Amino acid sequence: MNITAGFTVDTDWLVTAFVVSSGLRALFFFPQVWAVMRSRDGARDIVLSTWSVWGINNLLGALYAAVVVHHLALAVSFGVSALACGLTLVFTLRARYRLRKRCKGAELAACRWVSAPGR
Repeated sequence: MNITAGFTVDTDWLVTAFVVSSGLRALFFFPQVWAVMRSRDGARDIVLSTWSVWGINNLLGALYAAVVVHHLALAVSFGVSALACGLTLVFTLRARYRLRKRCKGAELAACRWVSAPGR
């Protein structure tokens, strides 16, 4: 389906805007990574399935940009986003493991979440 039928579109500006936007998006993942790394409550507000889907989507975006579109800057921005998603997952799992370890036999307020059903 050609949505530009009947007129000419210069896509250079759009490609540039998308690459810049994707690069900024990749950078904005890192405050979340940092927050998870500092977490004392097992990063309880992080939803692993959401971050997994975002990570897979960004990895596929990087592969698509590299293999199909042959656009290095776009591939790198998607790759950095995928890396940030992966780091968020790894540090979340680490925070939850450490909290569970710390909570064995303890009565800490944060431990009530660890022992909650479905966790």
